Amino acid sequence: MSTHVIDSHVGKKIRELRNLAGVSQTKLADSLGMSFQQVQKYETGANRVSASKLFEIASYFNAPIGAFFPEQEGSSEFEGISPDEAGLVRSYREASPQIRSAIRSLARSFGNGNDRTSHEDAERD
Repeated sequence: MSTHVIDSHVGKKIRELRNLAGVSQTKLADSLGMSFQQVQKYETGANRVSASKLFEIASYFNAPIGAFFPEQEGSSEFEGISPDEAGLVRSYREASPQIRSAIRSLARSFGNGNDRTSHEDAERD
């Protein structure tokens, strides 16, 4: 019996999220109450992930269920993320709530084109 393309895609997404989080197959398996071999089978698409197990995996990574499925055409402007971006995501997830809030505020300021520091503002005024 061949692996269904969606099962393979879901498995690749599990591996991707696991790697982004810096989590081993063993650590993920222990958290989900299964063997690391089962995680391997999920990641290769050899075994299908049940809906309840996918929900547990999504909860573990604090990811929406939709993150495991192929995107519909035009649904996102991003195809993937670079290793640098993955490192930023990992650091963000490990940060305290106060640091996360500060990061979000800083990121929003970049989006508004407000990337000048107060020192630069003072020199130009």
